[in-house]
Amino acid sequence: MGFKVFRTSIAWSRIFPNGDETEPNEAGLQFYDDLFDELLAHNIEPLITLSHYETPLHLSKTYDGWVNRKMIDFYENYVRTVFNR
Repeated sequence: MGFKVFRTSIAWSRIFPNGDETEPNEAGLQFYDDLFDELLAHNIEPLITLSHYETPLHLSKTYDGWVNRKMIDFYENYVRTVFNR
């Protein structure tokens, strides 16, 4: 089909199911490693969205979502994990 770019989102809850864990879900990270490797093998550039209006449900229920400033630390942990991978 000639696709050059594939836009996708990384699901925060796939990497940190509850959102407030200190260690990521390795299976979730591997899912994206495999996806990106396959895209690159076919010369398709991944275009990544880190947040597409979703957060782990646990964070919404326990911390009241973005009303709570602790969310910044949880989000930073998620983003750093993805970027460092």
